[in-house]
Amino acid sequence: MLRWTGFRETAMEYRYKGREISIQALKAAEGQWNWSFSIRGHGHRHNAGALLTSEGDAIDAAYAAAKHEIDDISGDAND
Repeated sequence: MLRWTGFRETAMEYRYKGREISIQALKAAEGQWNWSFSIRGHGHRHNAGALLTSEGDAIDAAYAAAKHEIDDISGDAND
């Protein structure tokens, strides 16, 4: 689901291994993109690395990080 929340921010929702993930991509200075995600019932995380050059790259990075977090908390990455 794609929801426009403002001129420079995009929010998307996904499910992975039964968990709800909310991803936010935010356009930062000089046209670069930052990201964060939250996993319902678990917590929230912000990008601690370099900004990315596109919105799609930011969303992909956030989703990959969220999936990794879910794999870690599920205790079995092969679900």
